Amino acid sequence: MFELKEVYKSFISEGGQVEAVSNVCLRIDKGEIFGIIGSSGAGKSTLIRCLNLLEKPEKGKVIFKGHDLLSLSKKQMRHERKKIGMVFQNFNLLASRTVFENVAFPIGTKTKSEVKEKVLALLEIVGISDKVNNYPNQLSGGQKQRVAIARALANDPHVLLCDEATSALDPQTTASILSLLKELNEKLNLTIILITHEMSVIKSICHRVAIMDKGKIIEVDTVINIFTNPKKPLTKSFIQESFNHKEIRNLIDKNKLFKENSHLYEFIYKQESASKALIATLIKKYQLEINIIAGKIEIISGESIGHLVIIIEGEDKSVKSALRFLSSQGVLVKEFEENE
Repeated sequence: MFELKEVYKSFISEGGQVEAVSNVCLRIDKGEIFGIIGSSGAGKSTLIRCLNLLEKPEKGKVIFKGHDLLSLSKKQMRHERKKIGMVFQNFNLLASRTVFENVAFPIGTKTKSEVKEKVLALLEIVGISDKVNNYPNQLSGGQKQRVAIARALANDPHVLLCDEATSALDPQTTASILSLLKELNEKLNLTIILITHEMSVIKSICHRVAIMDKGKIIEVDTVINIFTNPKKPLTKSFIQESFNHKEIRNLIDKNKLFKENSHLYEFIYKQESASKALIATLIKKYQLEINIIAGKIEIISGESIGHLVIIIEGEDKSVKSALRFLSSQGVLVKEFEENE
């Protein structure tokens, strides 16, 4: 669907030249929900605006459905841009127009009856057909974003770009908008590229994710792999919300839980291993003492993931055998790292 090849975009500021996007290479496949996450100033909003040339890269290629957008004429680019819908953080609705008029605004040469049929169908899809004659100031934040999504779908785009589309919304409304995006992806086979600074958004609906820092993509993988086995320190910091390692260490020290011959590990269970009685097997088969310090189960990208922090007491040989057994059962075993 999209492929970026060595894309570069800079800006001139008071402090000099800023590399907002630096030699980014990225592939986004048709039909997937692809997340891009980074801290404020990482360049992620600039990157997503490079995809439809709202920001024109100085170097590189932006390939959309096999065509390099940077090589197209203005007329050709206008045609291609109709197939790239965009949803913004602050909705960008026309205050003086009704919901119907906002959604109808980008629709091209159609008769009035065709426009009406199209708009009403879109409002039905996004769940606000009862607000057709309302103005934006009569809507909640979530309703405004639904109007913005309907407007972005008006020209039947192949891809939907979402730039912090939920960051201005409360958690409950965010969940409903993410659910809508997932539904659109599944029903329309709509490719969605989602910019966010919240890992909770990524793990809710994305298939793959790219981590961005200082204009560069530093890690790309499936959401499951990113959450269960992050490689880069920044990626680890984004998912640290699962457990506060410093608090766990303080808990262990305060209660003197760590003894001689103790080993501290994290176990991450993917869906296929979550239903097995593996802890019981460790105790019985390998004659180990197990102390579960922390644990949780969460749904990530539609898959159940279990996460445990465990103290194991026993002979080194038995512990090593037990860990090999766990690995053979699909459990990711990591030594506990306090400063992840």
